[in-house]
Amino acid sequence: MMKNYICFLPIILLFFSCSKENMSNETRDIRLKATVEASTAVSTKSVAASPYFDSSSGLKTSVWFSTVDGVYEDNPSPAAPTYIPYHAQVEYASDGMATVYKDPVGKQFPLTYPTDNTMVYCVGLYPPTGWELSGDNKSVSHEIDGITDLMYANQQNGSWQTPIPEQVYKHKLTLLKIIVRSTSFDAGDSWGKIKKITVTNPSDKISIDLSSSAVTYSGVEAPLVVMDTPMDLDIIAQEKGQVLCAPAKKYNIIVESEKSYVRDVDVILEDEAGTPVASDADAAGKIYIINLYFNSFNNIDAKCSLVPWNEENIELN
Repeated sequence: MMKNYICFLPIILLFFSCSKENMSNETRDIRLKATVEASTAVSTKSVAASPYFDSSSGLKTSVWFSTVDGVYEDNPSPAAPTYIPYHAQVEYASDGMATVYKDPVGKQFPLTYPTDNTMVYCVGLYPPTGWELSGDNKSVSHEIDGITDLMYANQQNGSWQTPIPEQVYKHKLTLLKIIVRSTSFDAGDSWGKIKKITVTNPSDKISIDLSSSAVTYSGVEAPLVVMDTPMDLDIIAQEKGQVLCAPAKKYNIIVESEKSYVRDVDVILEDEAGTPVASDADAAGKIYIINLYFNSFNNIDAKCSLVPWNEENIELN
């Protein structure tokens, strides 16, 4: 009886050896899953939908692929069979899933993991255009223009045996929504029409290290226009616009009226408990509603409130 088992052993070992060899020769398309991180600072979660995914479509991003940790190429002609390194345009489905193609329009030539189990690295960038790769291929940068939402999915890695895990896109700017109202009818008469409202953006450029995901804000201060169409004040609150800024714990807002009044208002951002945010970085990825109250003494009081980053509170460019 023991002899029979011994006879079958070489056959079993041969079977597993062949199976392993066949597996290593199979190609595996690179499929990604993505989510967008919502603001977690607000304890009362909103049921509003994500503005980046709906019932028919999902997020559109650029995803960079490489076989070298933290080093990426803007390679226009990737070679078969893996098509890596490559800077791919990816459109996720409504469920957050996507197969990555060299030709995303025709859905041809899917990117594949190397069959020798070589590690594949990737980073995700939103929006899919406007990012500039550094000369050493180790970082990217983008202009902060006040209207473009900038997100980044940290570097992930995966292989034929262990695919790339879920990408999480995180907002890198702070969104300010400006609401104005007069405290009385006399205040509206005293100010006259409001001609212009601007927010001073502390930096006009963002840079991201593709390996460590470290973010740097640089450049110069620049005024971002919230509104420049003359408007009458009202005791009923009016939403006048929104701007996306480099994160800061304090912003300067400049208001100009037709009666030649120019007022600078410093707004200190606060968390939901009313505590000032501890650092500039703490304001990243959050939406603050800034209420400006115009009184009859030609002064402006400002109050802010933190709200979730969802469809109710953001208008996509």
